[in-house]
Amino acid sequence: MQQAGLAKALVYPKPIVKLINMRFNFTVTERGTSRAVLRVYKKGIVALPKALREEVGIKEGEEVVAEVVGGAIVLRPLKPRVVDVSPEEVENAVKEEKEEWDRRLDALRKEVGT
Repeated sequence: MQQAGLAKALVYPKPIVKLINMRFNFTVTERGTSRAVLRVYKKGIVALPKALREEVGIKEGEEVVAEVVGGAIVLRPLKPRVVDVSPEEVENAVKEEKEEWDRRLDALRKEVGT
């Protein structure tokens, strides 16, 4: 029988149970994979336990990528990659972007008659 105010832990094969927060069911397995049972609130809001966020390096205010993989929703931190780009490549990309916006603005000007 569960005592009032205590959290339940999920039981997986040979678990090492670590209760993180009374609101979450949380387990750390022998493989080092953390799992949590989370509740989906209005508008699809889900709160990720601090231990899960820390394990993958997600900080408050950062963005995550959500994708469906094999029928499961997978969340992972959005970490921009730093790549080497030559100044000429940057200049060309900016020039192309400017030309695209100029074309769009010209089309809008023609549309409104100015």
